[in-house]
Amino acid sequence: VYHKDFSPTGCPGIRGQRYKMTVRFRNREITHPRMGQRLELECLTGKDDSGAFWVRQDKSGTLHFIVFISSISRATFAGNEKTSTRFEATKDSRFYRLVVKSFTPQDEGNYFCLMNSNQVLYFSPGQPAFFPVTTTAAPTTAAPTTQHSITKKDPCPRTLDPGNPAAGRERGRAGLWSTDSKGDP
Repeated sequence: VYHKDFSPTGCPGIRGQRYKMTVRFRNREITHPRMGQRLELECLTGKDDSGAFWVRQDKSGTLHFIVFISSISRATFAGNEKTSTRFEATKDSRFYRLVVKSFTPQDEGNYFCLMNSNQVLYFSPGQPAFFPVTTTAAPTTAAPTTQHSITKKDPCPRTLDPGNPAAGRERGRAGLWSTDSKGDP
């Protein structure tokens, strides 16, 4: 039985509207973190009894698990650890909070809160946390400065048919395919 449940993005099985989640910096005045800063993020869920995951998407688009916070505020960090040297995690009412103890370049990225309900993962919108881009006056012959950003990828990951010769050209889908022997993308 194929169950169609389309999100606003049109992707089957990715449901983001049933449980509304928001992620933001706890201090609303922050737009960019500073080096060494204690950075606090909070995730507000529409449902407070299932726990929440925090993940970070780095500049290359790779997702990194940070912590799972249970409904009774028990934190489990990467490697099944109860504590972390880099992060703190707590639950307060419907807020799941993540603290980056001392923000460094390895902490830059988009932060997401996830919730699992009835075997469906719900993602919050991402909260970008990047150092400000510094621009300096450059000679007119210099190349333009590039800003930190996440490359937009196809929002609907696909499972490709290995029997399809065109499948090898589907480069970039979920990071699984590379160029073929002729160098065609």
